[in-house]
Amino acid sequence: MSCTRRSFLRNGGVAVAGALARGSLARASFAAGGTAIEPGFQLYTARKLLEADFRGTLEKVAAIGFREVQVSPRAGHTPAEIREMLDDSGLVCPSIHLDARNSTAAEIDAAKTLGARYVFLSAPMQIFRIDNGKFLGIRDDVTLDEWRGISDGLNETGAAFAEAGLVFGYHNHAFEFLPIDSVIPFDLVLDRTDPKLVSIEIDLGWARVGGADPLVYFERYPGRFPVCHVKDVLADGTFVDPGDGVVDFPRIFARASQAGLRHYFVEHDTTQDPLATARAGYAYLRATTASR
Repeated sequence: MSCTRRSFLRNGGVAVAGALARGSLARASFAAGGTAIEPGFQLYTARKLLEADFRGTLEKVAAIGFREVQVSPRAGHTPAEIREMLDDSGLVCPSIHLDARNSTAAEIDAAKTLGARYVFLSAPMQIFRIDNGKFLGIRDDVTLDEWRGISDGLNETGAAFAEAGLVFGYHNHAFEFLPIDSVIPFDLVLDRTDPKLVSIEIDLGWARVGGADPLVYFERYPGRFPVCHVKDVLADGTFVDPGDGVVDFPRIFARASQAGLRHYFVEHDTTQDPLATARAGYAYLRATTASR
């Protein structure tokens, strides 16, 4: 994957659009930078398995050793049905991705039913080119005024979630780091949104593809990053399992307290073996943080 602006806008956006039993291994929390890490798994990684067998997939994820999962997608199940399967599998769901097809009120109810505190918008749909429901990539004519409008909308949505006692936030990809008129949209979003209303779920792999250094943002906006995606990439942007790429996770985890990180979800957008990725991610987090 090239991270040039032209190729990313043409191809990368399609991948972004897609982002809409207890085990024999002992569960544990791992210390990093003074903050305990409870390894989590983003269920989007196993979306095809969930469509075939949601309950069985949860049981297999739990058997690896995970206790926490981030629910996205829901694969046709109601929040109540998923909550029952989570409980039966010994899993908890501290965070979900918002289903943009539903109302804010419905997503507040979904989060509470699932037991989630954090709800994140995976991507603003208005920046995509869509034809008959098919995503064709990121628009190449997105303006800063549009990003200002997106940011204001995040504040409005965040206020509704805050009133309900929940934390709302934004999940980055790589396109937010591509400058528009010398302004980086990700910076605009952070500067224009109220820290009390909008948090950030930082995707460490996509940030690397976008050429961003998370530590710069941790220092500039401390405490605004309660959740991260533990996603790894090669130098060319190709997704790989955690620990197999170029993302320097130990360096990032060492600043967890400054960032405000509380939840870590292993994710791989294009894995051919989701459960192998889950095992690799769990083992990597255990080995990386246990050595600190």
